Amino acid sequence: MTSLPTRFYGCYLLSSMPSEEKRTYIGFTVDVIRRLKQHNGLLPGGAKRTSRHQPWEMVMVVYGFPSKVIALSFEWHWQHGHMSTHIKSTYHQLNVGKPLNRGGAGARESVSANIAIALDLMRSKQWNRYPLRLAISESKWEPYIARCPKPPPHMVCEVRSFQELPVGSIAEDNDNCNIQDPNSTAECSICSGAVLGTRVKCPSTDCPLLCHTTCLASKFLENAAPHILI
Repeated sequence: MTSLPTRFYGCYLLSSMPSEEKRTYIGFTVDVIRRLKQHNGLLPGGAKRTSRHQPWEMVMVVYGFPSKVIALSFEWHWQHGHMSTHIKSTYHQLNVGKPLNRGGAGARESVSANIAIALDLMRSKQWNRYPLRLAISESKWEPYIARCPKPPPHMVCEVRSFQELPVGSIAEDNDNCNIQDPNSTAECSICSGAVLGTRVKCPSTDCPLLCHTTCLASKFLENAAPHILI
């Protein structure tokens, strides 16, 4: 069996619990329980788009991504299934209907449709080689998974308490993977000068690169052939 990555990165599906306000929300997190409390207003930091449709329940989590960047890519394609090049050809077969603000709290796609989209992405060439797992909170969601084509055999779909899921670094619990806080200062990895504004950081958590955007651009272009603009 393929081993899971040492860091936890998860993409999750929420469903609003009021029967008259059936909305869904798709997001990314490194701490499932903490994130759910934020969405329900029990902790600060929840998305504004979910504040109007509380309470929310966590339906499912897809995890096992080898990096934050790959997890965020999965999140985007899950939110924008109608635009995804990986499943666009099959998206309309899911009977999802017209997309409405995908990923936001205004999305009206059913839980079953969102589960089908996630499983379709897991089977796609972009993600089917990773040791992904799909955890659902309650057995009542199992029939929705059973109706979908199965993911690759090395992937696991299971009913599991979200309390048992690993917890990653809180510093990574946001969707901003490369542009750093412009109010802090640091040393540019290229010119060694102070970085006093917007800077770029390598999305890999193991890479210390942090630099001016102009320094990085110059580095990329230093060996480029000259072009004449007409």
